[in-house]
Amino acid sequence: MPRRVPYIGELTKRFVALGCSPGARRAVGRVVRDLCDARELPGRADVLMTLEREGRLPVLAHGRRVPEHRLWVWYLATDGRLEVVGLTASEPRSA
Repeated sequence: MPRRVPYIGELTKRFVALGCSPGARRAVGRVVRDLCDARELPGRADVLMTLEREGRLPVLAHGRRVPEHRLWVWYLATDGRLEVVGLTASEPRSA
């Protein structure tokens, strides 16, 4: 699947803001890699939620939990493209 992930600086800002450990950062990287390699998105365990983004319009995005961490990676998957649009530490609420 063609893919697009945010600039490293954007993810780094979120890691710092959320106080992520190096282990959590690696786990997020694995989730992003798994999303990029997925044949079909969203996955069965992925959730759908309106994601509020600071300084931007909200977006309806799918989220995938980062195993063993209280983190969620949020993405858009349309027309064979993947775009990571957020990283949060809060439990998702229904869309």
